[in-house]
Amino acid sequence: MAGVASAQPLDIPPTWAGSFWDRPRLTGSWFGLRDDLEKRGVVIDIDLLQVPQGVITGGQDNVAKYGGLAEYTLNVDTQKLGLWPGGFLNVIAMSGYGQSVNKASGALVPPDFVGLLPQPGENATGLMSLTYTQVLSKFFALYAGKLEGFSGDDNAFAHDFHSQFLNTGLTYNMVLDFFPFTAYGGGIIVLPWAARSSR
Repeated sequence: MAGVASAQPLDIPPTWAGSFWDRPRLTGSWFGLRDDLEKRGVVIDIDLLQVPQGVITGGQDNVAKYGGLAEYTLNVDTQKLGLWPGGFLNVIAMSGYGQSVNKASGALVPPDFVGLLPQPGENATGLMSLTYTQVLSKFFALYAGKLEGFSGDDNAFAHDFHSQFLNTGLTYNMVLDFFPFTAYGGGIIVLPWAARSSR
C-alpha cells in the first residue's frame, strides 16, 4: 500500500517548554530532558485519547460507556544520535482501555474506531509499528519492519481520529477492512526530483 513512510524526519518544535497554554505538549520539557533528548535525535511522545460515548436510542442497548487509547511513540534519528547518517527508527505501541459502544450500537460499521485498537473489543496493548528507514541519497530510501496501515488512504476528511471523526466509516476506508491494521513489510521511497524550497 502506498502511503507516508512511518519512519522519517519529524517536524519538531524548537523547545517543548513554555507556559501551560503555549507549550506543544501537556507535560512540557520534563525539566529540560525532553529538549536534550531531541537534540540527540530521540523524540518520545505519549498521547491519551479519552472517549465518553452513549447510545440514547435505536441501538441494541441504551448505555453510556467510557474508554480510550494510550499511544506511545518513539522516533530516533541515527545521525543526531551520533551513529550513521540517514537512519530513522519509528516505534508505536497502543493500549486500549475501558469500554466502547460498538456492540451496543448494533451498527454494521462501528461508531468508535478507537474501540477497535489495538485489538477489537479487548483491553490490550500492542506494537503497531516498528519501522526502520534508511535514506541512501536525496532521491532514494528504503524502509522495512512492522508497518501501521492507518495512513494508506489519507485524505482531507479522514484518517486522524485524534482530531477529526471517531466513526470508523469516516476514519478508515471500509475497503481496507480486509487488510490488517499492522503488518510486516517494506518499500522503496523514490523522489525523482529534489525538493524545492518554498519562498
